[in-house]
Amino acid sequence: MSFEAVNRELREETQAISDLSDINKITTDRIAENLHLSRTTVSQYLNDILKKGDAIQIKSRPTNFINRQIFSERFFSPKQTIYPSVASLIKEQVRQKNVFKTFIGNQESMKEIIERLITAENYPPNGLPVMLSGNTGVGKSYLAKLTYQYCVQEGLLKKDAPFVVLNCAQYYHNPELLSSNLFGYAKGSFTGATADFKGMLESANGGVLFLDECHRLNPESQEKLFSFMDTGNFERMGENAVSRSSKVRLIFATTENLQENFLQTFLRRVPVAVTLPDLNNRSKAELKMLIFQTFIEESRRLQRYFRVAPWIINHLFNLKYKNNIGELKTTIKLICAHAYSQDQMNSDIEISSDNIGNSLLQRLTAVNNQEEICSEVVNFTPESRLTDFVDTTISENSRVNDLMTHLCDVEGEFQNDKLTAAMVIEIISRESRALMDEMVHRDKRDHNESLKYLINIIQQLFDYLGSSLFVKIKGNAVIAFASFIYLKQEVDLALTVKAEKSVHNLLELAKQNATVEYQVLKSFLELIKTKLDFRMGEVDKLLLLGYLISLNLNYKTSNKHAIILAHGYSTASSIADVANQFLNKKIFDSYDMPLNVSIQQVNDYIQQYIHKNDCHKGLIILVDMGSLMVLPDSLKANINGPLLV
Repeated sequence: MSFEAVNRELREETQAISDLSDINKITTDRIAENLHLSRTTVSQYLNDILKKGDAIQIKSRPTNFINRQIFSERFFSPKQTIYPSVASLIKEQVRQKNVFKTFIGNQESMKEIIERLITAENYPPNGLPVMLSGNTGVGKSYLAKLTYQYCVQEGLLKKDAPFVVLNCAQYYHNPELLSSNLFGYAKGSFTGATADFKGMLESANGGVLFLDECHRLNPESQEKLFSFMDTGNFERMGENAVSRSSKVRLIFATTENLQENFLQTFLRRVPVAVTLPDLNNRSKAELKMLIFQTFIEESRRLQRYFRVAPWIINHLFNLKYKNNIGELKTTIKLICAHAYSQDQMNSDIEISSDNIGNSLLQRLTAVNNQEEICSEVVNFTPESRLTDFVDTTISENSRVNDLMTHLCDVEGEFQNDKLTAAMVIEIISRESRALMDEMVHRDKRDHNESLKYLINIIQQLFDYLGSSLFVKIKGNAVIAFASFIYLKQEVDLALTVKAEKSVHNLLELAKQNATVEYQVLKSFLELIKTKLDFRMGEVDKLLLLGYLISLNLNYKTSNKHAIILAHGYSTASSIADVANQFLNKKIFDSYDMPLNVSIQQVNDYIQQYIHKNDCHKGLIILVDMGSLMVLPDSLKANINGPLLV
């Protein structure tokens, strides 16, 4: 009864908050006082609710809790279960709400590009100039407009700030006309200049100037532009004595090689350059979303219902698009236009081989090696949403990316003494467990032969670890590890240098605080590398270690420590394995020493071993050579228990 009362009170408290700052009010003490229950009882029930996934915990002081469902309905859907602070929760809300979410691939192939654009635009006072590179049709113009909308949304620009576009290719054969349109001109500065003219640089004051096909800028115009980027000042043509200024954000776009088409002095003034990938280099999931989204857009534009034959969707999916997204959209537009022209009076139009035109039909049917993504007729309406057709839920790639962003925030809180080591380990453990559980419960995984093979291999490895390390790995660990390895081929993380450092620090912290689990992981990684030639980076190790910590491993070991030191490949480890097997308990660790190892190197290893293990009840060292009998002299000062060599 008390559990239900606490759960109900948490829901009511969450419903009552007006903004995220009110979360600080929802504490264990507050709920205990409201319900006249002990704080210990309420704390236990809140943690039970958290374990069920029905709550979110804020590890501030005091700790705060909110009901996940109600909070998600009222504000946004948090991706994590535990946050180090309300500020980190707010950060995620900001990341989720920005306009870049409409850009397909914002959490996968375009994630790093968007993050760099956000960084550039937030640089005070007027952002940093940006260069968008990429082949025709990859989405440069659309991304430039979204960048402008982001600046307006975030208050970096006023709501009525101008977005001015200059296509430099239009003036390719007349560089003077290009310069006059860009910088403006004074009356009488050339024949036909009958009045003063405000250039686009001036018209874009307070907003964004987007220069498309900017490789068409001649060297003189590039020099004028980089002078403007340095000073914020420029001159109209024929107005040498008058200096004008404009506060404008510059976005450039080009299809050409930067080093071959721009002055180095110009490129140095554009510190943020990103290259948008070709459509053929983006994920299949993104291609599928682009196809369905384009049909939705055409349905809205023509205000018609489209019933599209599945073979058309499948052939569009398998086509190669030389001109990228632009060509894909044009192809679908022509398909819809041709069908519409033959049946304008009908609000429900069927799109099949009968009404898409011969040229389009020939192009689609010429596709070989077809991969099917659709088996039934697809109905598009003006009210359709992408989520009606395509699973846009977060993929493993973006899920892991978001989790690592969260854990990097946690590491920052730890470095600033806002979280203890124990709190950090708990967060790593809980979030890693949540991620692995998601992977285990993905639909249709158990029907995949590759996954079945992995499960069989990992079961063998876990059986071996159980007998050699005397550890019992329970639950869905085999399936979780297999799913993780199976899905790793889909996850391509590109961490920043800062994030790599944070991950490294977290992994070292976890190693120090979970020596048993790390020993299991280390042994597993050695086995999987030998068995499948499979290697893992620090992100993988951190997530798997966090998961192992969450399992509360049953580890049968001795409260005394012993280590075997022997020269030669696997000599010590083989002796230790056999001895532990006979004793049915993990007593002996091992150190396989190369033949040329120095006494100092051995001493350093033992010192590290003592540091990582509680040896106050004693340490036994078995050695294979008399020269190592000198070890006690250097070790006695660093061990607080008996030592036998």
